[in-house]
Amino acid sequence: MHRISRAILAVISMICVCTAHGHEAVESRDFDFGFIAARYHDVNGVQRLRILGPVFEYAVSDRGDEFTAIRPLFSRVEGDEPADYRTELFWPLMSTKRLGDEVSGRFILAYWRRHDVEDSESRYHLRILPVYFQGRDKLGDPYYAIFPIGGRIHEFLMQDRVKFLLFPAFMDTERDGVTTRHFMWPVYASTDSDSVYRFRFFPFYGQLKHQDRFSKRFVLWPIWTSADYHYPGSSGWGYILFPLYGRIKLEDQDTIMVIPPIIRFARGERLNAVNAPWPFIQIKSGEVEQLYLWPLFGRRVARGQRTTFMLWPLIWNTRTDRGDDIVYRTMILPFYFSEVHKTRPEEPDIGRVTESAYRTIWPLASYRREGDESRFRALELWPVRDTSVIERNWAPLWTLYSHTRVGEDFDSELLWGLYRHRRRGDEKTYTSLFPLVDWKRDEREEDILRWSILKGLIGYEREGEDSYVRLLYLLRLGGRGGS
Repeated sequence: MHRISRAILAVISMICVCTAHGHEAVESRDFDFGFIAARYHDVNGVQRLRILGPVFEYAVSDRGDEFTAIRPLFSRVEGDEPADYRTELFWPLMSTKRLGDEVSGRFILAYWRRHDVEDSESRYHLRILPVYFQGRDKLGDPYYAIFPIGGRIHEFLMQDRVKFLLFPAFMDTERDGVTTRHFMWPVYASTDSDSVYRFRFFPFYGQLKHQDRFSKRFVLWPIWTSADYHYPGSSGWGYILFPLYGRIKLEDQDTIMVIPPIIRFARGERLNAVNAPWPFIQIKSGEVEQLYLWPLFGRRVARGQRTTFMLWPLIWNTRTDRGDDIVYRTMILPFYFSEVHKTRPEEPDIGRVTESAYRTIWPLASYRREGDESRFRALELWPVRDTSVIERNWAPLWTLYSHTRVGEDFDSELLWGLYRHRRRGDEKTYTSLFPLVDWKRDEREEDILRWSILKGLIGYEREGEDSYVRLLYLLRLGGRGGS
């Protein structure tokens, strides 16, 4: 696939260079034929070649990173390290990537990962969910399984090892050296180790003990559950007779439940709480200050975070204080989202300064700012912020207008190049309305001024003291070498 993309890139580049105006191609290798084809340096210094609007793109950054895309079929990113890459084929259908010696990929529900491609005996995983599993774990032990027939799966679902036969008939799970045996999961389970004891015959009886921490049990779940806690400063006991009554008595808290979890009263050293009835009325005080009149209104303050909602789950507002950094988020689902980061500068007399901001009115437009760099874009069909794989494969297809600014420099583009306007400080500007007119001024190295109508039917160019007029694409009058 990589060789194919290189071949396509070479052919398209050759066509574009031959089509571009000869003098400009030699001088800057940049050209602009609107949405048909264009090569230019964007406001971040990245050189881009685009064909047919956003369909084909090739970009090279000043660090040497390369990006190739034929949207929405294919995209590939190559890092400054020769071996690093990321490839997507009609995402989310398929993707692969390599970072250092590690390679991973996915095709629909098939996932694979090798931790060291240079070592044939390295750790790897191959999973075709939910049927086939194969690999070698970090200890070098191989595994293989066909679900639900039988086999072993290592490092999966937060377990170190899973061994099963005719699931759910027989299964053993192991985590942190503790093994649990299951028969007719989830009916029977047993664990016996130095730190954990578990016995379950669901739903009739079950018991779980964790060394020096807690002991829990149930009878005819969920009718009767009880527990003993042995945490320092918070030891005690509790039980629930569902759906009638419950009680939790700890050193630092006393809780009574009626028709649990509908009615709850809790009083403690650090927290008081009332649910009457849950979830409609929830009140807390102490370490957490909370008032919920669900679903109409709610407010919660805890550990530097303040959250407010109205008409749950439609309207949310949060404020998270991290000391020198405060984050404000506002959501009006599904149409509006805002996130603003403000920091406190070193000078105590100066108020907080906005370091970054992101706002979107879905699906119309989005605005993003990071330091002195900002971007406005319309449309914005993807509802989640800055998903890199969407930016590579899909977002340019629905971006009808964009304006990107870095300091005093900016790029504006409408309808994939039908209109372009670029400025670099006060010395260089470029404007194009394809194919009617384009205009360029550059005073950074020498006084350059160019404009043309219909891409050269009539045009004027000046470089320093040399100037000439171009007619009918071929005739050039005046200037040195004019004819």
